[in-house]
Amino acid sequence: MSFDARKNEVLAAFDAQPWDPREGPLLRRILENYFRARENRLRSHAKLLDVGRRKPVFKQWLDDTMNGIRRVGVEFERAAAGGEWFATIAAEEHAFALRIYRCEVAKRRDRMVAQSEALELAKKEFDAKWRRIKEQDAKIDEKLKKAADAYEKILNESAHAAAKVEKDARAKLVDQVGEVVGVALKFVDLGTVETIIKQGIKALSKALDDLGGRRLEIFALLSLEEQVMASFKEAREIVDEFLADNGYPEIKEAWADANKAAESLEKQMLTDGQRRDAAELGKALKDELARVFSAAERSYKDFARQHEHLFFGPLGSGYVQELMEDDRWKEHSREWQEQRRDFDDLLRERALAISDGKVLEVSLNGLSEEQRREVRRKLESGLRELLATWNKFKSMTDDPTWVLTSRRQLRGVLDSMR
Repeated sequence: MSFDARKNEVLAAFDAQPWDPREGPLLRRILENYFRARENRLRSHAKLLDVGRRKPVFKQWLDDTMNGIRRVGVEFERAAAGGEWFATIAAEEHAFALRIYRCEVAKRRDRMVAQSEALELAKKEFDAKWRRIKEQDAKIDEKLKKAADAYEKILNESAHAAAKVEKDARAKLVDQVGEVVGVALKFVDLGTVETIIKQGIKALSKALDDLGGRRLEIFALLSLEEQVMASFKEAREIVDEFLADNGYPEIKEAWADANKAAESLEKQMLTDGQRRDAAELGKALKDELARVFSAAERSYKDFARQHEHLFFGPLGSGYVQELMEDDRWKEHSREWQEQRRDFDDLLRERALAISDGKVLEVSLNGLSEEQRREVRRKLESGLRELLATWNKFKSMTDDPTWVLTSRRQLRGVLDSMR
């Protein structure tokens, strides 16, 4: 990197002038000292853009290049004896330094550095964001699993308990009717049967409350999961906004703008020597800019490698499955559906029907009219309540795929990101 074209141009013109022998050597030394300092300043301008500097340098660029403008005045004040010729050189050099001062190459370079720093920070922040989302989702999923298992257990145990109530009550009624008929007792002892029916009603009522509580718990957890999905969606929107300023096209644009600023220096200069020096400076600046761009490009690729198809771009199917776990809920729904089909086999409504001739599907033949009425009077109310409770229990399970409705809504949110 050499900036001696303008120096050679000026010194050659100086030597062609008819200087007073007493003043010529001093004036030449002034020029040599000026161009030596000028070259150092130009070198420092290029080094200022070094990729190792992770802080903005535009202000320092302005300070340094303004100092270059001032040095022109200071150095050439000493050459007052040079008259108009030196004044012309000073004016040309002042214009040279002013154009470097106005060059926005450092400003564009700072933009790339800022983009690189922002990407590195964002990579860490969204790494942490994804960990939090996964942790929250995993905790909710674990609670959902426990609630769903509990719901399933209540369904299964309650249905079988209801069937057992009907079976035990029928068996006891058979015994009591047989005893009355066999030994010609006047009254049928239905106390145990009534107790069994009342216990069945109580157990089913509790099961209804428990099922309702579990469903509310599952809905609340699904609502929390929706909030996690909303947080995830919001994070993707933030990343979209972030990449609008720090994406790969924006980094390349900043690089192109910086290169354009560096290249424009040459054609702005007034003399051939200045243009050659400006071209050399532009080349040195572009070399530094290329390294700055490479660093920003690496930062972007690291960010993209970690977060593409997660926080930006089409959402990857693996992430969808990780967040949704649809298969588990489909399996739960299938099991609930199968259990629902089993309910009627476990306890049919006709088993709880009551008439003058049959109760709990037990024939009352052999009993007197008065005894039959007594059986019906004592058991009808309890059996009707048991049947109503059983029907409520079944109606709560009429839609065994109820949980999938919420899952479909969440799935729709995630599918919209794909």
